[in-house]
Amino acid sequence: MDSAELSAEEKGVLLAVLRESGGRPGYRSASRARDLEAYELRVEEAGSSRSVQLDEQSIPDALRPIVARLKEKAGPRPLEP
Repeated sequence: MDSAELSAEEKGVLLAVLRESGGRPGYRSASRARDLEAYELRVEEAGSSRSVQLDEQSIPDALRPIVARLKEKAGPRPLEP
């Protein structure tokens, strides 16, 4: 999703989650459940990329509407080798 489709508030929430993660790719899990959906959120700008991986229980409430919109837009992708 292009960040132009996000409101200023949504961008702020997403960037806050990335800052909290230290901008390092990593997995944040709230539980040991193995059947939870997992998400990777990535922001690319000015030649750099920041991402965070979350499971459905560790998504902050403020981020849930953004994840819901992304799920609506998402489609199947081929597996990367």
